[in-house]
Amino acid sequence: MNQETAVSKFNQGKQLQEAEKLEDKIAAYRRGLELNSNDSWTHHHLGENLAKLGRWNEAIVAFCDAITLKPDFSWSYHHLGDALAQQQQWEDSIAAFRKALELNPEHYGTYVGLGNSLAKLGQWDEAIAAYSRASELNPDADWIHFALANAVQQRNQFYLAKDIPSSSQIIECNPDEESFQRLGEIYFQLGQWDDAIATYRRAVELNPFSDLLNYQLGEAIYQRVIQHPESFFVDYKIGELPNKKNYQAHDRELPGLCFINDEQFLQATQHLDDESYAVEAFRVYKRYCVSELEKQACVNWLRLPESSREIGIKYWRSLPEFQVLLKKSITSVCLNQALLHYRQAIELNRHHIASYYRLGEILAYQEKLDEGCETYYKLAVLLAEQGKLDEALTCFQKAPHHSPSEAEIYESLWKGLNELAPLDVNNSYYRKEIKAPEALAYFNNHAKYTVIGLEFLSESDKILLEEVGLSLANLELMRRDSLALEEIYINSFGATLPIQLAKKESRTLGLHYYNWSQGMHLQQSLVETGYIYTVCPFTGKVLRSNQSFVIDSLFNYYRFVGQEVFYYLVGDWFGSRICLYFPKRELIIPFYSYPHINFGLSINRFKTYLVTYWQKVKAYLSNKQPKELVAVQAFMPNLGHYIWNDLAGIYHIVENGMVHHLTKFIIGAYEFMNVDVVFPEIETDKIIRFSDSWQIFQYLLENNYCGVRLVDMYIKDKLSKRLYQTSLTKCSQEFLQQIEASKQDSPLLLVTLRSKRSWVSQVEGIANVLNLLYADFPNLGVIFDGWSRTEREDPEAESVIAAEKDMMEKIITRLSGDIKTYSLIGATTYETLVWSDAIDFYITPMATSLTFVVWTAHKPGVTYGNTAFYGENVEFNYSSRTAENSIMPVFVPKEFIVDGHDPNPFSRSYECDWKAIYNEIFKLLKEWQNDSAIAIKSA
Repeated sequence: MNQETAVSKFNQGKQLQEAEKLEDKIAAYRRGLELNSNDSWTHHHLGENLAKLGRWNEAIVAFCDAITLKPDFSWSYHHLGDALAQQQQWEDSIAAFRKALELNPEHYGTYVGLGNSLAKLGQWDEAIAAYSRASELNPDADWIHFALANAVQQRNQFYLAKDIPSSSQIIECNPDEESFQRLGEIYFQLGQWDDAIATYRRAVELNPFSDLLNYQLGEAIYQRVIQHPESFFVDYKIGELPNKKNYQAHDRELPGLCFINDEQFLQATQHLDDESYAVEAFRVYKRYCVSELEKQACVNWLRLPESSREIGIKYWRSLPEFQVLLKKSITSVCLNQALLHYRQAIELNRHHIASYYRLGEILAYQEKLDEGCETYYKLAVLLAEQGKLDEALTCFQKAPHHSPSEAEIYESLWKGLNELAPLDVNNSYYRKEIKAPEALAYFNNHAKYTVIGLEFLSESDKILLEEVGLSLANLELMRRDSLALEEIYINSFGATLPIQLAKKESRTLGLHYYNWSQGMHLQQSLVETGYIYTVCPFTGKVLRSNQSFVIDSLFNYYRFVGQEVFYYLVGDWFGSRICLYFPKRELIIPFYSYPHINFGLSINRFKTYLVTYWQKVKAYLSNKQPKELVAVQAFMPNLGHYIWNDLAGIYHIVENGMVHHLTKFIIGAYEFMNVDVVFPEIETDKIIRFSDSWQIFQYLLENNYCGVRLVDMYIKDKLSKRLYQTSLTKCSQEFLQQIEASKQDSPLLLVTLRSKRSWVSQVEGIANVLNLLYADFPNLGVIFDGWSRTEREDPEAESVIAAEKDMMEKIITRLSGDIKTYSLIGATTYETLVWSDAIDFYITPMATSLTFVVWTAHKPGVTYGNTAFYGENVEFNYSSRTAENSIMPVFVPKEFIVDGHDPNPFSRSYECDWKAIYNEIFKLLKEWQNDSAIAIKSA
């Protein structure tokens, strides 16, 4: 359950609790009245509590009874007035409020109640008098001033509306310009814009040389357009104007977006190939130059069988950002109708100040900067000639100048944050909101990087590094991960006594994942000291930093200032040392080979985060207060990585007694087992749960925190036992009894079903396997495993659980004999772990499904998957080299797998020969059966 939902449920519960208390009070007051019906106070309090529950009729009766017994108590009349108003009994409500004011003429709330009821009856003068007295009694209450102003406005409109018939009669008798002008002014004040426009037009027809009438007509059109531009466009047939510009392919000057006809556009661009069409479509419909990334995505989509250019345009028109552009285009085009009359007013009277103001405003909105600037300059001169120098100066400064492009703003901010150029924080252009998608599109389209990997240096790479002054020896040192090296770095800063890092609980690190494990000791050093250490790649001087930017929750950019600003990237699946990035040179130096990482795209996202929230970044960098350390965990949508890396990483810190170094634990959406449940050593108030990476980025900046992800790559048996014991406490007695009952079945086989990246024929195949096994093992029990629920809401979960349960039912209907079956599909993660410990064997797809049966329960079994998941890495992951005492699964031979056509191995389904699965699991069961027989004989 997310934090907002939790607050909502809490408030709901609180309201229910309060309602229950009120019901109890009401019952008590009624019992009191049974004993003494002549107590006015009891009647009054009964009425107050009934009113709180909205039981107005009963409340009215109670207040009337109270008044009968004590007719001089003003509050009973006041509350009676409120209750009657709730029932829309306005006249009776007014009478009650007036009586309350006779008894207590100094309570502003009673005057407000009286004013509200009078307003409902349209008695505006009396309502204004009541609001005015309330305002005198409580002059600091803005809401009373608002009610008073609204009443005044309503009264004025009422009297104006009464003037319309008489003005219309005057026009019938004397249809001159003054009569039309007077009627137009009435319509204008009433906000009846269409009537005002029609009436002023009639006046202008009679006197086209009146600057005032032209201005008034312009104002009526302006107000109508600003309030309802879309309906103005339709009602006044703007789209049918004879001088509108039509679209021509590759025309430099585009017509307004509101004049673009989709059919005409498609016909004019039908000769273009997909790449050229994508460029033109973005230019016309989105009004910007498409990035290479967006263009390729558009081309790929267009080439899908079910896609078309027509469907693409229809989809674009449905997007909110398109609607914003379209509304601005409609408004801009419609305002031209008002411009005609402002220009005419100025032509007739060059000193018509109000027309100049409105003309400049509209031209600036239409982004006609030169003309708008000229208009404001002329206005400033006119004002100066009239001696209004202050107003003239303000107007002069208001003139629209060429503003820097979005691209220039992005680049300027980025350079300023990295000490490559001055950053004027008072520049008004920087104050506008930076839109992350647009900033990212810019960087993806324009950023160019040089990437030099230390794993495969060429001679030209070495020469380039030497030319810019980077030491290869220093770079090699920077990628090393060693506890001893960390201690050298730490003690380089002049500690009084030598500092040694904690070694109570050592890490178990092998060579298999060497590059990915090169961040374990860095992380410990950061936790214990609050700093990350390295050397300057130019000079070799030891540096430290506590400035971090957590991007997409998994990538942490640590900012260093050596000979120049550079960033040390730590992150990815295993919190590894990834690369160095030098903004001055746009140079990226990966420490090891990471073929799955697009370094350019990663840096572009980093730039986008910083530029989008540049004010907060600037404040964070300027803050000299010590930065407290926070752990950022649970942001990988994978149970296996959560157990293997996140929980194992936290376990290492807990066992070494280092939790106190961390101020907060920021926990993401993928908290498959609650951190504070697994590790009670972590105080609950230290844990904050987020789901959005942008919120986390800002949270760290706003609170002056430095972030670290705690990671390990080995599951110790003590952690496995901790997880099991924790999970036991989260299981109900009923569930545990079900597990105990399942132990009567032998062997007990766990079978995992998958609805994604799955064995296509698993329903038929698994049924066949189980039926054959049952022939040899008639006491066989089967537990169907699948998607597990966590304690956090998961919008994807229910549909997947339903699909997997449906598969399970189909398998069960195909089973022969009397195979006992159980279901773990939709059980909690805790329940899945506990039952995994009770099984004898498993048949499960590779990857996440193996987490508990291999890493925590250490059970034997058979696994399979698409061919991309076979290989040395997978065998390593599910062996004792990854989790203490693990038993490596038996892998169904690869030749029995036929992959589907999906190019993405993480979503690719496949076919598997069920006989191959049967052969492997049968061997394991037969061996177990023989061992059991030998054990019985020995006994």
